[in-house]
Amino acid sequence: MTFDLDRLSPRVRRLVYRTATLLGVALLVAAGLDAGRSLKLLGAGPPLTGVVVAMGPSAPHPFVRFTRPDGQVTTFRADGLKGSRPGQTVSVLFDPSHPGDLPVAATPVVLWLKPALLLILGGLLFGFGFRPRERKAV
Repeated sequence: MTFDLDRLSPRVRRLVYRTATLLGVALLVAAGLDAGRSLKLLGAGPPLTGVVVAMGPSAPHPFVRFTRPDGQVTTFRADGLKGSRPGQTVSVLFDPSHPGDLPVAATPVVLWLKPALLLILGGLLFGFGFRPRERKAV
């Protein structure tokens, strides 16, 4: 089943195109912010070594324990480490200048998958919103 936008009134079509453009811009901005966060974490210092201490009770996300540069031991739920087992070591990215921010597991999936998906979807919506439109005869 296909939906033909040409069957809509010009006013509704403009609304659809503008909405797609705005959503595309929002997703592109979100992709940039998320990629910036990943770059900031990568530049905050070398990765720390963490150990998987347990698996989540209802989800396959492991809990990872690591020692911060100030000596404090921290445990957090790590996304993107499905298939990990207790006792396994993982790399952890942590920004000591912002200790309140959540640490993340240093895997390409965690760092780059979400920004890449947001970039692709945002680009598609943005491109759809700028489709050629019919011009009014003068």
